[in-house]
Amino acid sequence: MGLPKISVVMTNYNKQQFVGQALQSVITQEYSPLEVIVVDDGSTDGSLKIINSFVKKYAGKIKLFSQKNSGQVSATDLGLSKINGEIVNFLNSDDMLCKNAFLEAGRAFQKDPNLLWLTGYTDIIDKDNKVIYKSVTKYKNFLLNINKFPLLLMVNYISLPAVFVRKTALDKLGQFTNENKVFLEYGLWLKLGRVQMPKVIKKNLAQFRLTSGNLTSRTFKAVLREDYGAAKRQTSNPLILLLHLLNNFGRILLIRVFNRVNN
Repeated sequence: MGLPKISVVMTNYNKQQFVGQALQSVITQEYSPLEVIVVDDGSTDGSLKIINSFVKKYAGKIKLFSQKNSGQVSATDLGLSKINGEIVNFLNSDDMLCKNAFLEAGRAFQKDPNLLWLTGYTDIIDKDNKVIYKSVTKYKNFLLNINKFPLLLMVNYISLPAVFVRKTALDKLGQFTNENKVFLEYGLWLKLGRVQMPKVIKKNLAQFRLTSGNLTSRTFKAVLREDYGAAKRQTSNPLILLLHLLNNFGRILLIRVFNRVNN
């Protein structure tokens, strides 16, 4: 049995500074078969020109779909409707995959046909690709190594670009829906985690980019409200929900400090 086909769903909105790096991190993976589905959400910068250059150079591997600006949830849903791979990876257009991420993931799924999803370590980088917040990464990696469902209800320690999930699991448990006001991967992690906690590959699989422009305090608070709602749908335990709120408070303080330093 060969390696499973991996489909990358990449959403883009005005990320001309980074989208080329994101696509390059996928194309340079020494892995086959793979495909990249890029959904542009009505960009007004030079993103489309960069993406189209990759589409032309890697015809058959990269496909571009465009829509009017409707938000990341809508763009992700559109991307999911276009894939034909067995395994799905969600990569924002300012994040990057690490070398051999696909090979690590593909081999794990090939070895275990019952594996629904997996994740791994993720570095946080700034606009210049410098690794930042190493203490936060160590904290998340510590939690990843524990990796229990009650813990996931308290803390979202799983980073989106490092997740690989079977398409059949998404079909059964539900994808990202337009009912959410903001992009919400945490709700999906909890749905998946209730059935099966992810396999954790103890290697760096991705890099998550944090810049002052990609997450304002206002949008971050909206994300946290959605996260809390997702946790409440999975548990009524008051202690778990209290610890979830306390963790969210710490995340708000961290973002405020980051934005203050970088503005």
